[in-house]
Formats: sequence, C-alpha cells, structure tokens
Amino acid sequence: MACWVNLLIEISGGKLVYQSTKKRASRLKCPVTGKRIQGIPHLRLAEYKRSRLPRNRRSINRAYGGVFAGIAVRERKYFIAS
Repeated sequence: MACWVNLLIEISGGKLVYQSTKKRASRLKCPVTGKRIQGIPHLRLAEYKRSRLPRNRRSINRAYGGVFAGIAVRERKYFIAS
C-alpha cells in the first residue's frame, strides 16, 4: 500500500518547506471486462463524491456511462437485441 510522501520544496524567497503529496489514484475499471473506463480522470473516490469535478466530467454520455466500458455496453446491447 502506497503512503503519502513528504517532499522538500523550495518556494519563492529561497525558503525550504515540506509539502505532503496524496496517494495516486488508480483508474476506474469495468466490473464486467476488467478494462479501464475511458473518458474519466484518475481520482480518489472521495474526490468524485466531493464535487471537485463538474457534473459532465464525472460520467460519459452513453448507456451505463461511467460504470461499464464501451465493449461491455456493446456486448450487452447485442445480447438484449438478439
């Protein structure tokens, strides 16, 4: 499990300060195929919920947008239609 890291940063005036970084976020993955969902940025789950992103950046404009990958949606439509 990755942890937060303290970096020594030089700010204006030559002063050195510690700046803590947050853990890196992994991509959202499709529960059906396991592939990453394109069009949604890497963020921690709390940052999605905290409305840091505008509403139109949180999901994708298609059926099951932001939940399933495009391949899974196409397979599901084909399965339902036939």
